Amino acid sequence: MTKDFLKRRDWTFDLRPVQGIPDSEHPRHQWRKDGAIIFQSPGGSPPFRSVLENRDHIDGEVNVVSIANRTAHVFVAKPYVKDVPDLKGKKIAGDLKGGSSMDAKMVMRHFGVDPEKDVTWIDSRGKPPNTERFRLALFEKGEVDAVCCDPPHWNIAVQMGGHALQSCRDLFSIPEAAFPLRPP
Repeated sequence: MTKDFLKRRDWTFDLRPVQGIPDSEHPRHQWRKDGAIIFQSPGGSPPFRSVLENRDHIDGEVNVVSIANRTAHVFVAKPYVKDVPDLKGKKIAGDLKGGSSMDAKMVMRHFGVDPEKDVTWIDSRGKPPNTERFRLALFEKGEVDAVCCDPPHWNIAVQMGGHALQSCRDLFSIPEAAFPLRPP
């Protein structure tokens, strides 16, 4: 969906960054009272976050699953991990309820790695300062062998000495955008 798409329908919108705001203080609650429809962009948030967090139906949101022609999530590994099968027996950081682990598990299965048995997961969900930065800190300290992150975080992992292994969407054709809506 583009701004032009919205304008052609006479829809108005504001882009308001809200990263780092604790959920209890999040402005979306007031915005809903004011009649706004909330779009949740990727940036580390799992698809259908409001559903995964078992939020009340009144606290649902329109989820933007993907805004790019490639996946947001890319496996980045330490130099000694040459390819995806080398992940067997390694530690991987990801959000176990989020898109990063979903994409990572599809990649591993494609290359014959059982994501439930062959690797050790370090769950970054809900860890401070946020799920992506927590993963990067583990990667930088050498506490994990690979991370699965979205941009710009996977690029940062590469700058830390890692190398991009694989992206799920380079292997599979997956729908690139979806807008699940709830009735007003």
